[in-house]
Amino acid sequence: MRVLAIGAHSDDMDGYCGGTLALYAQQGHTVGIACMTDGRAYGNVSPVEELVATRKREFEQSASLIGASQTFWLGFSNGRLQRSNAAQQVLEDLFIQFKPDVLITHPADDYHPEHMTTHHLVIDASVKTFFGNNLVTTILFCESEGGFNFIPDEYVDITPVFDLKLEMMNVHHSQYDWGPDPVTGKVENSLVDSTIDLARFHGYQAMVKYAEVFQLCRKYGRMRTYRVLP
Repeated sequence: MRVLAIGAHSDDMDGYCGGTLALYAQQGHTVGIACMTDGRAYGNVSPVEELVATRKREFEQSASLIGASQTFWLGFSNGRLQRSNAAQQVLEDLFIQFKPDVLITHPADDYHPEHMTTHHLVIDASVKTFFGNNLVTTILFCESEGGFNFIPDEYVDITPVFDLKLEMMNVHHSQYDWGPDPVTGKVENSLVDSTIDLARFHGYQAMVKYAEVFQLCRKYGRMRTYRVLP
């Protein structure tokens, strides 16, 4: 299968479904990861041009850890992503180019406006290419930040690749490295902390050590009679 994960920000798909993407790649599937925005906001690098370059480098390095075959840096301004014809067209062109069998993106109900915008753009573009280009694609939604308002349909046991997922999260220094903690003297990675907490919780739910969770897109042409997750 050809699997394409689309996140609003450079670390999103690593955090929400990086283990699942690693399993797909290990099983021989073609994995692509796309980032909608350029990462120019809320980083620890300046000037902004260097921050954008750093975020792109981290995004590509993380994807390389799991053997993703392609990355797509779509470059919309971080903090200003909108549901527009231009953004939808970029995704339509990407879908026609990549020809995904499976799309993974954010759920509709999430904490960040750009997560929600990405969700709607992916749905809109996939409908257009479904009717216009006969691209039949299963769509899955990864977890919302903190798991709020998210009831999983599917669980993936990521225990065999969990250390690899933590490596992915450690790549994103521009997101978490604000210097040593005044008490411990260490650089604390909040991305790793949240990754461990949620993966353990979902693992407990599914009676494995670590898990990631997904919702099915219940729309015409998106449901399958077989499991598409690893």
